Amino acid sequence: MRNIRVFLSSGFLMAAFSAPVLAQGSDIVGPYVGANVGFHTIDDEGTGLDVDGFLLGGFVGYNFATYNQLYFGVEGNFNIGTNAIDSDFGGSAHVGYAFSPTSRAFLRGGYQAVNLDINELVRDLVGDDVFDELQDEFEEEFENVGGDDTEGGALIGVGLEFDIIENGAIRLTVDTIEFDSARVTTGFSFRF
Repeated sequence: MRNIRVFLSSGFLMAAFSAPVLAQGSDIVGPYVGANVGFHTIDDEGTGLDVDGFLLGGFVGYNFATYNQLYFGVEGNFNIGTNAIDSDFGGSAHVGYAFSPTSRAFLRGGYQAVNLDINELVRDLVGDDVFDELQDEFEEEFENVGGDDTEGGALIGVGLEFDIIENGAIRLTVDTIEFDSARVTTGFSFRF
């Protein structure tokens, strides 16, 4: 626990004393919000299930300056999904490099949870007809079975941002959760 406090304290001190270096040539330091759309595919080798779904969601974060064109930040996100992916949510820390005042790349790591619809997973596994027959035959049992399950793990990803208006950027991110999934999103962020 002491190491975490030392790490966080040194990060905040570094940001506080070096913020003017990056802030002089860039306005990426500070809070931001955004919206994104994307696609998430999960390939669980343990169960043999492949789950795909589109995502629609948002994110909120804060960037801190470090040295020259380097910056770091924190971000939280929430997405609703389609098919068996009901939603996903999580948080991450990122470190980035500003190639110019209008283009940036970043690496990120954190935790992401995915809320899966168990009934939809079973339907995908056995097919619509068999699922409907089972549901009709065992209606009471289906009501007592939980329909949702949330699984999570380490998130690792990369991203690019390009300013298209003052304080606004388009972005593309590619992430994986525990190396069992691939998630690609594109969106728009607005900095305050």
